[in-house]
Amino acid sequence: MKELLPVPFSANYVKALFLREGHRPVVSEKLLTSSLELLGVDKKNDYLRLAEEFFRSKAILVPSGLASLPTPWLRALPDILWNMRKPNWEALPFMIRKLGCMDGVFCLAFAQELPNFSDRLTGWDRLRIQINLALQPNLWTPLSLEMERLVWKKRPELREELFKTTP
Repeated sequence: MKELLPVPFSANYVKALFLREGHRPVVSEKLLTSSLELLGVDKKNDYLRLAEEFFRSKAILVPSGLASLPTPWLRALPDILWNMRKPNWEALPFMIRKLGCMDGVFCLAFAQELPNFSDRLTGWDRLRIQINLALQPNLWTPLSLEMERLVWKKRPELREELFKTTP
């Protein structure tokens, strides 16, 4: 029997997946974390409530870990997921069991996902890539000019990080 690959619900798994698919980080974890913090915690409880309602009504299952997400990701996630379904569908075609932010990576586990005994790219892995790239900011997409300005102004100790193209 083949050995299982690393657990998909981990930052190492997602980072390795991105590297294997040719995506290299362009933002350091420190800069990403700071950017997510600068984008605020105001209204986090409102976004959490809206996300829980979204999952309850459109995915049946409310994943564990929602409250641990940074506010910008929590705010954007329902729209990102909803836009992934076919137009005539009234529910998501998958159920997310748990999710979280680990080492600057959005990690998620699907209720329907079976253990992977090969190193092939699965549909679940494609979803991991698609969602990570859609959530902004992220490790694999340059910060917006507006975000760079905010970091420059509010976190002068990170100005040098803004000039690095890779961590």
